[in-house]
Amino acid sequence: MSKQYDETGFSAPIGPDSTCSELVGFLKPVIEESVGKSYRWMKCAEYRKQDIYGTNYKIKVRTADDEYMHLHVYKPPNRPAQLNYLERNRTREESLGLPFDLTSIRNF
Repeated sequence: MSKQYDETGFSAPIGPDSTCSELVGFLKPVIEESVGKSYRWMKCAEYRKQDIYGTNYKIKVRTADDEYMHLHVYKPPNRPAQLNYLERNRTREESLGLPFDLTSIRNF
């Protein structure tokens, strides 16, 4: 039987769905402002989640420029989601199970 959670308590990868699409759509203006660039579209490629007083998300995003980013998002109960970390220059193959490189990360 495969593991449902990795060592950090995040779920196995989940494909794009309405939950992830809504989060990416909501955070798109914040992402664009932080990178200083506008994107025609951004799509959720996959995500992982961790339920702890609210929900933590690690999201792999693909942009219209075929750029990949990894996001760390926190959605508190009954409040809007917030972007905590953003890593650019990721690839489609890179796993969301890897820890974020906190030395090169932008936090908000």
